[in-house]
Amino acid sequence: MRLTPRTVANRRPGYDFTFDVPKSVSVLHALSSDERIVEAMRRAINETMREMESQMHTRVRKNGAFEDRKTGNMVWAEFIHQTSRPALLPEEIEAQLLASDPWLEGFRDRKGKLALPDPHLHCHVYVVNATHDSQEHTWKAGEFMRIKRDATYFQAVYHVRLAQELQKLGYLIEPTADAFEIAGVPRSLIEIFSRRAQEVEAAAKALGISSARAKARLGALTRRGKVSALGMTPLKKLWRSFLSEQEAQRIGEIASAARNAIQGVSRDSAVVASKSITLARP
Repeated sequence: MRLTPRTVANRRPGYDFTFDVPKSVSVLHALSSDERIVEAMRRAINETMREMESQMHTRVRKNGAFEDRKTGNMVWAEFIHQTSRPALLPEEIEAQLLASDPWLEGFRDRKGKLALPDPHLHCHVYVVNATHDSQEHTWKAGEFMRIKRDATYFQAVYHVRLAQELQKLGYLIEPTADAFEIAGVPRSLIEIFSRRAQEVEAAAKALGISSARAKARLGALTRRGKVSALGMTPLKKLWRSFLSEQEAQRIGEIASAARNAIQGVSRDSAVVASKSITLARP
């Protein structure tokens, strides 16, 4: 199907914008089953995408012109995922799981190690490379240069909006160097459910890689295939088995407190907003 008047062999059909959440948010969503978190993420994404949309341009090349024209419209679809790529388990957890659930033997990787995904709530927003030029009355390829240039800003304001949406649900947040975390989620859970990131960091260190962009490429090169046969219900059961009694109790307390709260503490939003916008500045 043709999307724009011109179709060439090397045409880019669209762009994949990925929005994720801090690890504590993924962990809380997976272990508490508070589906309001997904809706909070979607609202933050929608606001950010609308802001991106306002910056959409298209090229103008007719009658000797050589400029870009703002169109202010985009076409996109969102796809929400809840897991990371599979990552190796610590030996003690692997032995424990295989003893209680022998059927997991079928999920060993090529080297015989058991690899399972972590909680990782995120959304892929696929933006079609097409925008409507109201002056030429036609659909044309989009000019994404400005949006890509301001990617750091859009990431920061998305995290601000997400923090505010979560506070409206009753969650308290703590600012971090990069964004924020849900207050009270044990650090031990953030670490045990960050196995994939730890694998990439270890591989990068071994190769002497330090830049974020190079690490992202390394992550793509080293990722395992998705575990499509393992649904969310058994995965959540497995994840809960990683928790100590105290950790499970703490997750329950955080979710319960949020549901019973009228509203989060508004001052946290200002703190996170200030830190995030500062990070977004060149």
